Amino acid sequence: MKPGAYLSLDTSTTVDDMAAVAKVLNPGAKLLLDPSITEATMTIVAGKMNPGGFLSLNANTSVGDMVAVAGAMRMGAILSLAANTKEDDMTAVAAAMRLGAILSLDANTAEKKMKAVAKAIKPGGLLLPDPTITQGNMTIIAKEMMPGTILVLDASTLQGKMTAVAGAMKPGAYLCLDADTKKETMEAVAKEVSPGAKLLLYPGTAQDQMIAVAKAMKVGAMLLLNLGTPKDNMVAVAAALNPGAILFLGSSISQKNRAAVAKEMNPGAILFLDSSISLKNRTALARVMKPGAYLSLDTSTTVDDMAAVAKVLNPGAKLLLDPSLHQATMTFVARKMNPGGFLSLCAATMIGDMNAVAKEMNPGAILSLAANTREDDMTAVAEEMRLGAILSLDADTAEDKMKAVAKAIKPGGMLLPDPTITQENMTIIAEEMRLDTILLLDASTTPGRMTAVAGAMKPGTYLCLDAHTKKETMEAVAKEMSPGAKLLLDPSTTKEKMVAATKEMKPGAILALDPNTPKGNMSAVAEEMKPGAILALDPDTPKGNMSAVAEEMNPGAMLLLRASTALGKMTAVARKMHSGAILILDPKTTEKNMGAVAAEMKLGAILFLGPGIDQDKMTAVAKAMKFGTRLLLDPNTPKDNMTAVAKEIRWSGATLLLDPSTAQDQMIAVAKAMKVGATLLLDPDTPKENMEAVAKAINPGVILRLDPNTKLENMEAVAREIPRNAKLLLDSNTTEEKMVAATEAMKPGAMLVLEPSTTQEQMAAVAKAVPRDVKLRLHSSATRKMMVAVAQEIPSGAQLHLHPSTHPGGMAAVAAALNPGAKLLLPLRTPPEYIADVASEMSTDAMLLLDQDADPTMIATAAQNLAQDAWLLLHYRTRRNTLIEGAVMALNLGAKLFLDHRTKQETIIAIGEKLNPGIKIYLSDRMELDTYLAVKCSGTYRAVECSGVELTIVGHRTLREKMEAPNITQEIRKRRSIHDLMAMKGPQKRQKEAAEKDGASAKRLRVATYDTGVPSSSAFFKKRAIEEPGDDGTSESNSRKRNCKG
Repeated sequence: MKPGAYLSLDTSTTVDDMAAVAKVLNPGAKLLLDPSITEATMTIVAGKMNPGGFLSLNANTSVGDMVAVAGAMRMGAILSLAANTKEDDMTAVAAAMRLGAILSLDANTAEKKMKAVAKAIKPGGLLLPDPTITQGNMTIIAKEMMPGTILVLDASTLQGKMTAVAGAMKPGAYLCLDADTKKETMEAVAKEVSPGAKLLLYPGTAQDQMIAVAKAMKVGAMLLLNLGTPKDNMVAVAAALNPGAILFLGSSISQKNRAAVAKEMNPGAILFLDSSISLKNRTALARVMKPGAYLSLDTSTTVDDMAAVAKVLNPGAKLLLDPSLHQATMTFVARKMNPGGFLSLCAATMIGDMNAVAKEMNPGAILSLAANTREDDMTAVAEEMRLGAILSLDADTAEDKMKAVAKAIKPGGMLLPDPTITQENMTIIAEEMRLDTILLLDASTTPGRMTAVAGAMKPGTYLCLDAHTKKETMEAVAKEMSPGAKLLLDPSTTKEKMVAATKEMKPGAILALDPNTPKGNMSAVAEEMKPGAILALDPDTPKGNMSAVAEEMNPGAMLLLRASTALGKMTAVARKMHSGAILILDPKTTEKNMGAVAAEMKLGAILFLGPGIDQDKMTAVAKAMKFGTRLLLDPNTPKDNMTAVAKEIRWSGATLLLDPSTAQDQMIAVAKAMKVGATLLLDPDTPKENMEAVAKAINPGVILRLDPNTKLENMEAVAREIPRNAKLLLDSNTTEEKMVAATEAMKPGAMLVLEPSTTQEQMAAVAKAVPRDVKLRLHSSATRKMMVAVAQEIPSGAQLHLHPSTHPGGMAAVAAALNPGAKLLLPLRTPPEYIADVASEMSTDAMLLLDQDADPTMIATAAQNLAQDAWLLLHYRTRRNTLIEGAVMALNLGAKLFLDHRTKQETIIAIGEKLNPGIKIYLSDRMELDTYLAVKCSGTYRAVECSGVELTIVGHRTLREKMEAPNITQEIRKRRSIHDLMAMKGPQKRQKEAAEKDGASAKRLRVATYDTGVPSSSAFFKKRAIEEPGDDGTSESNSRKRNCKG
C-alpha cells in the first residue's frame, strides 16, 4: 500500500486475518477499521500493527473502543483519528495512548481540537500532525505540547514548517524527526530548537545526519537518543555535539554504551542522566566523564546521590546544577566535590545560592559560572570564594566581566580562565589580578596564550600551570615570566618538567612549589635554580623538605619564605642555606622571627631584606647577623633605612651587600655610615663610577669587598680609590691576574685583606706586588706555610699585618722569614708573650711595628726582646709618657731610635733627656729644619750629646741639603750659645745620672721608629731608601732609592 492511502477490510474478515494484515502494513499506509467491529478485535489488531503503519478509526467509533485501541496500540505504530471526531473523544484517546505508540492528527482537524489534543497528551506520549497541516496550526500544536510529550514530524513536512515548530517548542517538550528527513532539513531544525526543548532522533537515522544535527544544536537544547541507536552513532554524536547542547540517552540504553559516550563527550557539551539510572551506574559515568564535558543530573535525584556523583567526578569534568535545586542541596554537593572537578552554576541561579556554594566549595574543586551571569553576581561570588577552591570563567564571558572578576578575587584566591578565551582577554585578566591571587592555566591552553599571560603577570601574583602542560610549553612560559611574578607548579608535575622550567627562569622571576611536591622534586628544582631566580616555599611545606631545598640552593639563587612559616622551619632553613644562596624574608615577618633567623644563618649564606621592611626590623636583623654571613638590601630601600643598617652591621661582623642597581647617592651614604670593622660587598655588575664613588667614601677601618667576577679594570679603579686605613678584601676565587692588578693600584696607607682560602701561589704573587706603604693583612686561619711564603715575598716598605688570634708559632715563623725593610704589624690585642716571641725571632733589618695605642708593657716587651739587627717601629702618635716609659728607658748601649718627622719637638727633647749613653737618635730628613735646629741646638740635646747620644739625619732629602748650606754652622753656634746661657748645668747633670746607672749598658738594643729603611752598616740599607711611615705606620713617600749614613 502506498503511504498515505487507506486499506479497509470487510467486517466479516477474521480477527487473525486482520491482525496478519496489520502486522505487515507498509509504513505510512493506513488500515481503516469499521466502527462496527468489536472492541476485542480492534485491540488485537492494534497490538499487531506494524511500526510506522497507521491504524485509522472512524469518527463514529465509540469512545470506549477508541480508548481501548489507544491503550493497546503497538509501540511505534500510529493511531489516526478522523478530523470530525469529537473533541472530547480525541482528548480521551490522547490521554489513553500507550507510551511508545503515536497519535496522528488529520490535516482537516479544527484548530481548537488540535490544541485540546496537544494539551491532553500525557508525558511520554507521541503526537504526529499531518504534514499538510498549515504552519500556523503546527506552531500552535508545538506551543501547547506539555513537558515530556513528544511531537513527531513526518519526513515529508516542509522544512519551513519544521523549523517554525522547532522554534515554538516549549521547554521540556520533545520534537522527533523521521529518519528519512533530509540532512539539510535536520540541520535547520536543530539550529532552531529552542533552549530547554528536546530533539529526538530515531535509532535508524544515518550517522552523518546525526552528526550534522549534533553540531547544529543550540545551547540549552537537548538531543535524545533511544535504544536501538548503534553505539558508533552515539559516540559520534557525543563527540560532535555543540558546546552547551545537551545529550540525553534513553533509560534502556546499556551502561557500556553510556560509558563510551561519556568518555567521548565534546568539551562544553552536556550529558544528562535521568534519576532512573542506578547510583552505581551514575558514579561510574562520573568517573569516566571526559574533561571539559558537563554532567547534568535530574532534579529528582536525591542529595546523597548527587554528592556521591560529585565526590568521584573525573577531574576536568563538570557537574551542572539545576538552578531550581535547594540551597542546602547545592552547598552539600559543593562540599563533596572531587578536587579538580568543576561545579557549574547556571546564570539563573539565585545570587544567595551562588554565594553559599562559593563559601562551601571543597578546596581544589572548581566553581564555574555561566558567561551570561550578571557582573555583580560574578564579583560577589569571586569575593566569597573559599580559599583553596577555584573560580572558572567561561570563554564567552564579556571582557568587562572578566576584568571585574579578576579584580574581585581575594588574596589566595584562584581564577581559571577557559582555555579557549582569546589571548587578548587572557592578558587583560593577568593584568588585573591582585597581589597574592593565583591565575591557573589549563593544559589545553595554546603556548602562545600561555607565554603572553606569563609576560603580563603583575609582581606578587601567581601563575599556575597544569601538570599535564607539555614540557616545551612550561619552558616557554618560565622564560617569559615577568620579574616579581610567581610561577606555581602543580605538585604532580614530573621532575623532568619541573627541572626544565626551572632552568629557564629569569632573574627576578619567582618559582613557587606546592607543599605536596615530592622532596626529591624540590631538591632537584633547588639544584637547578639560576642566580637571581627566586624559589618560594609554602608555609605548609614539611620542615625536612625545606631543609633539603636550602642545602641544594645554588649560589646567587634566592629562597623565599612566607611570614606565616613556623619559626622552627625558618631557622632550620637558615642553618642549612648553601653558601652564596640568598634567603628572602617576607616583610610581614615579625621582628622577633627575623632576628632569630638572622642569628641562625649559615656561614657564607645571604639574608635579603625587601624595601617594605620597617627600619626597626632591619636594624634588629643587622645586629643579630653572625660573623661570616651576609645581608643584602633591595635597591629601593629608603636611604634612611640603608644607613641605619650600615651603622649597625658592624656589631655582628656580617657583610653588607648592595644591589648593583642601587643609586650612587645611596651607596655613598651607606659607605659613609659604616663603622670600623664593618664589611661592604659590591656586586660585580655595579657600574664602575659607583664602585669608585663608594671606594672614595669608605671610612677608615671599614672593609670593602669585591666579588671575584668583578672586571679587572673595575678592581683597579676601586683599589686606586681606597683611602688610607680603609681595607680592600679580595675573594679567594679572584684570579691571580686580578689580585695582582688590584694590589699594584693601591694607594699608600690602604690595606689589602686576603681570605684564608686563597692559594699559596696567589698569596705569594700578591705579596710580591704590594707597593710601599700599602698593608697586607692575613687571616688568622691561614696556614703557617702560606704565611711564611708571603713574608718571604713582601717587599721593603710594605706592611704585613697579623691578626691577634694568629697562632704564636705562625707569628714567629713570619717574623723570621720577613724580607729586610718589610714591616710586621702586631695589633693592639696581641698577648705580651706573643710579642716577646715575635720580637726575638725578627729577621735582620726587618721591622716590628706596634699599634699607636700600645701600652708601655707591650712596647717594653718588644724593645727588650727584639732580635739583633731588627727594628722596632713606634707610631709618632704614641703618647709621650708611654713612649718614654716603654721604649726609651729600655734602650741600651748601641741601640738606635728613629723618630718620625711628625714627632713633636717637646717629645724629642724629652726623649733625649731619658736616653742612655751610647744610644743613637735618627731623625727623618723630612723634619722641618727649624725643628731640627731647635733640637740640635738645645741645651738638653747638648747634654745628651756629651753623654754619648748621637743625633743623625736619615736619607738625602731637603733637610740634608739645607744642613750642608754654608751658613748653617753659624746658625747652630748662635742657637747653642743661647741655650748655654739658659741651661749651663744641663750636661753635668746628665753625666751624673749616666754614671749612676748600673751594668745595663752591657745590653745592646737596636731600636728604630716607623721607617722602611734605617741607617745600618748592612749592604741592604746602603742600597735602599729610608721611607717614613704615615699615620698608621706606613710611608707617605715615593720609592726613590737613597743612600743611608750612620
